[in-house]
Formats: sequence, structure tokens, C-alpha cells
Amino acid sequence: VSLSTGAVFQNKGYRAVDPYYVHNISIYYVSVPLNLNFHHSINKRLDYYLQFGLTNGFLITDIRRYKALQGEEDVNLNSIGGTTSDQDVRLGIFNKFYSGLNIGFGFEKYFKAKFVVEINPAYTLQINKGFDKNAAITFGGGTPYSPRFDSFSLNFKIGYYINKQIQIIKDDF
Repeated sequence: VSLSTGAVFQNKGYRAVDPYYVHNISIYYVSVPLNLNFHHSINKRLDYYLQFGLTNGFLITDIRRYKALQGEEDVNLNSIGGTTSDQDVRLGIFNKFYSGLNIGFGFEKYFKAKFVVEINPAYTLQINKGFDKNAAITFGGGTPYSPRFDSFSLNFKIGYYINKQIQIIKDDF
């Protein structure tokens, strides 16, 4: 059993198309995952692990860029954060904090007693609302809408242990 953490830069964007515009929304978060890993050995130099944990993040910025579809003219889009096509507009409607539950697995391969390479596919399920609580966003006849920013990631890690405790195991390699 081990505990892992780090820092992750995330672009939790999406693309939406309506009859007149293509909207590209980019929501940038910096988050810190905290995971509990359950290790199982396959052989002396190869392990796999199951991973469960939490991720908490902070919003850096949210930007919307939209483009008129061919043949359409620009219209006033103040109701959704903009006025003309091909502009980057800071929306300010997304939740400033991101919280999620992590689940994943990984493989770690020891090439020397102290050198390790890991690959870790993981899924993060958002547990808080995507929009800020003060944002009144509705679509299609007044239906409230809140996007979910779940994510799948493939993490690749390279490590080198400098701990003497690992060096003791070197004789097994």
C-alpha cells in the first residue's frame, strides 16, 4: 500500500455546435490528486496496482471562443458571453473549485534497483457542480444545465529512488 500525490494541469474543455456558431470552451484547472495505491507483484521487477483517491483543483481561467458557421453573420451574443466571432471571451461562470473521485490501475517496471517506469490509466468522476452557484445558465426553453467534467487520463511516470531502503533490495535484482 502506498500514497501518491502530484500536481496536474487540466484543460476540461468541450465543443458545442448550434445552428449558427461553433463554440469551443476551455476550462483550465490546476489540481492535486491524492491516491491510495494497492500494490501486487507479478514478478521481481513488475508490479501492478489499483488506485483510489480524490482530486481537488482550482480554476485558472475559463475561455470561450466561437466562430460563425459558413454563410452566417455575427450576431450579438451577450447572453452567452460575447459579441463578435473569433473572440476569446472570459466567461466567469464555471465553479472555481473542482473535486473528483479517482479510480485507476497501473503497472510499474523496475529496470534497475532504483530506476522505475510507470504507466497509469485513470478515470476521474467530478463530484461537484460544473457551473458557479451564482451562474444562471439555461438552454433550450429554460432547462437548467450543469456540465460534468469527468476525465480519463493516461499518466506516464519515470522515477529514480535515492532512498537507501531501496538499495538494500538491489541484491534481489
